[in-house]
Amino acid sequence: MQTSEIESRKKWLGLTDKDADILSASLKEYMLNHIDKYMNDLYAHFLDFCDTKLFFPNEEILQRAKSQQRQYFLNMVQAKIDQEYVERLLKTGKIHHKIHLEPKWYIGAYGKIISDILPDLVANIPPQEIADTIKAFIKTIFFDISLVTENYILANEEFIIENERIINNLKREKEALNGLYAYAPVAVVNLDKNFNFIDCNEKFAKLLNLESVKACENQYLFDMIPELSILANAMKDLKPLSKEAFPLKIKNKQNTNYFNILFWPVQHTENSEAHFMLILVNVTDSVLLQQQRDDFVATLTHDLKTPILAANRILDLFINDSFGKISAEQKEVLVKLLDSNNNLYKLVINLLDIYRYESKLNRLNKTQLNVNELVKNMVSEIKPLFDQKSITITENYDYNNIPNVLGDYNALKRVVQNLLDNAIKFTSANGSVTTQIKVKDDKVYISIQDTGCGINQEILTKLFDRFWKSSLNNRNYSGAGLGLYLSRQIIEEHGGKIWCESIENQGSTFSVTLNHTPE
Repeated sequence: MQTSEIESRKKWLGLTDKDADILSASLKEYMLNHIDKYMNDLYAHFLDFCDTKLFFPNEEILQRAKSQQRQYFLNMVQAKIDQEYVERLLKTGKIHHKIHLEPKWYIGAYGKIISDILPDLVANIPPQEIADTIKAFIKTIFFDISLVTENYILANEEFIIENERIINNLKREKEALNGLYAYAPVAVVNLDKNFNFIDCNEKFAKLLNLESVKACENQYLFDMIPELSILANAMKDLKPLSKEAFPLKIKNKQNTNYFNILFWPVQHTENSEAHFMLILVNVTDSVLLQQQRDDFVATLTHDLKTPILAANRILDLFINDSFGKISAEQKEVLVKLLDSNNNLYKLVINLLDIYRYESKLNRLNKTQLNVNELVKNMVSEIKPLFDQKSITITENYDYNNIPNVLGDYNALKRVVQNLLDNAIKFTSANGSVTTQIKVKDDKVYISIQDTGCGINQEILTKLFDRFWKSSLNNRNYSGAGLGLYLSRQIIEEHGGKIWCESIENQGSTFSVTLNHTPE
């Protein structure tokens, strides 16, 4: 409240600093000696009435209120009405509203204490001071009552405005929720704790070939869709449940349909009874389309692999002179053709595996495996390729401290093979490659470092993208740009990471992290 408003109110009541001086001179010592008696009488009066007794549910609150009231009356008779004094009164009005203490009780309390104090004042104050003291006392009390009461009213108005805003928001939210519930393109069901229908939307009614939503009322969910009995455990645990592409046999429908299922409990308070929401999203078309894709890829892969393998067997026979001796020039051509077929075969296998990983169809066969043995075996298998280019291979393994990891042996072997193949491909003759395995921060690290041509920093982030390959840095070798992308898919499926660090003309280091098995 502004100072001008305070002064205006004081002027209206004729309340001046002189009144404060009169109260202090006449009542200060008297009130100090008798305030406890007045407070005891006032709060005994409060406790005699059921309505006011409720404001003091325990002794601690009663004594705290009595202490604050005591201090108020002492302040009133010994302090001038300044900004701090007014702020305390305004705060009191808000507190009264917060605890629902209506002005009638506040004003009644003043009436009680005035009627108690005035006779004592007349008896104890010199006759010539009585009139001025009573006038100053009454003006001060009415000034206080007006401020506390007005701020109570203002707080109540703010409360009403805020409540109206909340109610309007709730109405809008309810309308939006009702619209969503009624017109949502998914089936929505509200169930009680016994799986009986409370209500559902039109989409669910149509799903069950029912004439209307009312036909669902008080029906038992499992009578209509027995396969949804999987929800029973989730209901017991009061935990959400989700299922993807779950097959359901809908009553009065011949074909099996597939649904994404969302199921969760709704409990407004700890003591209220929970009910349950169920959403069914029909994904039958997507599932059937995916099945068609899977069948197509499987057929395509078979149709591509079979002739390639057959052609390779025939080429092997020619190269080994099974059909008669051929010239060196012819053999060289056939070897190149065989290499080309082998690359094509790898491409087909990579495409199939990438499709499976991206479609989440790949099922890893995870077992406890020794990373040292996996990498060492892979190095031994392709050592002849190192020897062909006179590349030195150095193996740095910590045999005693490397724990097992839970992983798919063949998938991880494929990653290591791909990284070693790249190291050989991009390392010049007489260069070197180092393989290292170590444990750090609860991870198993596999790194393959080469002394090859290195990689430009600008393209490092693209190395593991699908179908990406660079013609820079002399890395213009044949390939479809799938090896590193597939390696990333495999490692991420194991919960690990793969990355590359490189400096141009100095070499590259490819690193993999895997989670080791807790002991």
